Amino acid sequence: MRKAPKRVHISSSGDIATILDGVQADKTPRVVERDGVDIAVVLSPEDYERLSAMTEPDIWASYDPEQAVAALRRTKGALSGVNRERLLTDIHEQRGQNSSGRPA
Repeated sequence: MRKAPKRVHISSSGDIATILDGVQADKTPRVVERDGVDIAVVLSPEDYERLSAMTEPDIWASYDPEQAVAALRRTKGALSGVNRERLLTDIHEQRGQNSSGRPA
């Protein structure tokens, strides 16, 4: 269950150690605020780890440009024998059709 962060108001003389002790004691995040402006969020290491694990994977991590070029080269001739004008006409007609959530 996700805990709502506690709000912490600090001034120039605010004691950060007190804030850290509170997070460590109850594992509840604190939103640190100064003069009505949120300036930081303090998380427990466990919360930070959990949030870090939720990040999106890097879709480019295994990208190999040479492999991509080779794959494109293998498609050479895939459309040979296709009537180019008819294909373009079909594409333009389909682009003109309304679809759910995408007006023409």
